[in-house]
Amino acid sequence: MENAYPGGERGDGAIPMGPEPAPTKKRADYLPPQSLFGLHSAAHEVMKSYDSLGVYLVGSCLRSKDYRDVDVRCMMRDDDFEAMFPKDANGHRPRWMLTCLSLSAWFRQVTGLPVDFQFQKQTLANAKYPSREHPRNALGYYHWLGDAAA
Repeated sequence: MENAYPGGERGDGAIPMGPEPAPTKKRADYLPPQSLFGLHSAAHEVMKSYDSLGVYLVGSCLRSKDYRDVDVRCMMRDDDFEAMFPKDANGHRPRWMLTCLSLSAWFRQVTGLPVDFQFQKQTLANAKYPSREHPRNALGYYHWLGDAAA
């Protein structure tokens, strides 16, 4: 029988298993860096323009490189959400729909990603996120000013 330990037995009863497997790299998201930079920049502008509790990256792009779209949510206090996006006589929120569609198109233009942007009530957001199944990553806090600003 060939000695698995050249130079002698270890003497501790360990069984040689071969080289240690390389640890799998855990990623925060599966977006290209330049697109993530664009998301942060656009989210920063949204945070300056709306009284929100933050802008978050959620959804499948946090778990897989095979995402269909990039979900971005702007969390608002429930009363601020209701005041900004009231329901019409049919129970719809036309201002919410127009604003979300417009900002989705703008995020797509800035990032080149298929962004689905939505404003979300705080209670709804906190009922679903964050959790192990539904993580959320804050956007808009990283704001690079460029080398010329140094």
